[in-house]
Amino acid sequence: MAAPRLNTICCIICGALMPQNQDRFRPWMHSFRAIYTANEAYDSACVSAVGIRLPEPNPLADLCRAPLWWPRDDPSLEGGNVADDDGVITRAIHLNSPPRGFRGAGEVFWGFPVHSACWDLLTTLRPWSLLDTQAIFAICRSVPPTDGVLLFGHDYGGICKPDSMFATYPGEKPQRILSREERPRSKPVTDGTHENPLKVPGSTENDPFSALPFEILKLIVAELTLEDILQLKQASKVYANLVLSDAFWHSRFRRGGEFEHVFEYMEYESQCKGRWRSICLRVNELQSHPSMLNRKRIVKLAWELLDLVDRQGKLSCSMLDSPPSLLGYLESGTPTDPQKWVTASRSLLPRHEYFDHGTRCLYKLTVDVPSDIASVFISTIDVFGLLYISGIRFEQKSGVSTEVGYIHLKSEALVTWADSRPACVIGFQLAQDSRGIRGIAIESATGGLSNWVGEYDGIPRRRLVPHRSKRDGSNGVALLQGGFVALKLVTLSVADNGDTETDVDSSRNDEPSAPRDANIWYPEIPDPSLSFVGVPGFPGAYRNRQDEMPLSTILFGGLKGELLGHIVKMTVWIVDNPPAKYVVWGIGFTFDCLVEGKNSLVLGYSRDDGEYNFPIDGRGGERICQIDRIFQYSWSSHLRFRIHTTRDRTFEFPPTISDLRLRENPITKSLSVPDGTIVGFCSRMT
Repeated sequence: MAAPRLNTICCIICGALMPQNQDRFRPWMHSFRAIYTANEAYDSACVSAVGIRLPEPNPLADLCRAPLWWPRDDPSLEGGNVADDDGVITRAIHLNSPPRGFRGAGEVFWGFPVHSACWDLLTTLRPWSLLDTQAIFAICRSVPPTDGVLLFGHDYGGICKPDSMFATYPGEKPQRILSREERPRSKPVTDGTHENPLKVPGSTENDPFSALPFEILKLIVAELTLEDILQLKQASKVYANLVLSDAFWHSRFRRGGEFEHVFEYMEYESQCKGRWRSICLRVNELQSHPSMLNRKRIVKLAWELLDLVDRQGKLSCSMLDSPPSLLGYLESGTPTDPQKWVTASRSLLPRHEYFDHGTRCLYKLTVDVPSDIASVFISTIDVFGLLYISGIRFEQKSGVSTEVGYIHLKSEALVTWADSRPACVIGFQLAQDSRGIRGIAIESATGGLSNWVGEYDGIPRRRLVPHRSKRDGSNGVALLQGGFVALKLVTLSVADNGDTETDVDSSRNDEPSAPRDANIWYPEIPDPSLSFVGVPGFPGAYRNRQDEMPLSTILFGGLKGELLGHIVKMTVWIVDNPPAKYVVWGIGFTFDCLVEGKNSLVLGYSRDDGEYNFPIDGRGGERICQIDRIFQYSWSSHLRFRIHTTRDRTFEFPPTISDLRLRENPITKSLSVPDGTIVGFCSRMT
């Protein structure tokens, strides 16, 4: 593994280094183009001429120089302009690391680099005149860079990999990736020396393909790779005798074919008619060459980026005079106190903070939620293998639609309820990772919770309702605000009818939200019938300062206590660190019957070591009635926990360390339920 370097800059398409001019790197890696802008001109992305990265005397500098085209009379440029007659200026440019502020900085050019060779491949796939560079620029602004690499969510075809030391929650992909020096290798798609290595059946009697007409047989092979066809010929006598047409071999060079990355065929297409099979076999001999492997990798990545641009859609902002720049507002006519919004977001960084993880909001749109909703539709987008929510559309009974975000009419999903259509939207349930909203369900006053749209299983969830939400819908969602990046929804905010009053003082509500609504949960949001003791004062924990760590629950007693009589023992797994620095890895309960198809439930993780067991006589009526947390203010973690049962027995973990010298007397905080029964625990994931 190559160690991250100072001043590392990588191509946004291929992910490979863009080194300073040194002998140990190939020449093509030094030259680049930049998709750039100046200062805060976010909607004016340009493409530079070819620049070369030269050695920089300051090892911490992240500037490159390239010929740029920019209007000479642009008011954002201060101190004059040294453009040539054709508008070209050679200036320093920040790459993959936009400056945090522009005030008083004069003219600042910044953008995202592409190797000149990668740019040539990109414009071969999509002519420059048809290339939406503004959309590419916006997509690049929407993802964080780390060690000079934009974290799109893929591994750049194998030259990067996740950092195993960077912890992730369920449903997430690691964001921090490190460059590798070795190049990916792949074997040839097919090899003539291994053709038909298996004995082909001598009869077509049991061959299911023998009943198909020749035209259908040809359509089937047109959808297969050469490797698949080789296996098909080995298994089927019909296909073993089928002669593949010249048109089939020609199709191998088109989009989706094994040789789509070999563009040279286009220059000689008219001369190759009738010879495509032999050309395919000759091209196949070159597939193991490192340069061809690298080109195949880059073309695949370029196609993925272009497909993402094509699927982006348009941001719903029809009431604006022009598309939004950094923050555009489609404002409701009703003023709203900012303190009245309830917002669901994860790992959302403000504008002024360095963008190296999580996400940030580029656009905000606010709409009035219709009162006469007939249907609700959700749009999604696949971002390198992960599905995200991109937009919401409310269709009224009159047929008029209210839209928030990127709407994809051809693929949007209808939201349904088991009982009836929603008379009033009272809230949402969201499945969120650190990059956006993955799944969504809607709560209505009459129909309860709708079906989920998007990906939600195994992803932390949050309930989003207005401050004074009521089940009867009298305080439903009146205003909805979406925060977006270039492709998807990253935040969602709601306000109710009372929150839109102009007299802020008369409607102010300082009561804290219920624990169920104030936290993000894994794997599911707790049932509303549960009461939580100690959660309102439960300290919030954040990863990287913005990403709230989820709360996780274990209902060892069942929702109504039906499992309490089946508990056999409680198990705690602990990782022992220096004294008073232990980590509780997991808490489990074992039953004398199957629960969810298993005989035990675990909160957290089990381990092969550090296991402590505490028998519990559930059938005999023994119940957990209290838990003590023992800690010191001067320590960063608890000293230990103590469990009490109704039989006056205690279970302390980890066991008391007799020779541990404390700088102050330990403090004990007890949690008990005087008027109820303890049926579960909850804990903050770290």
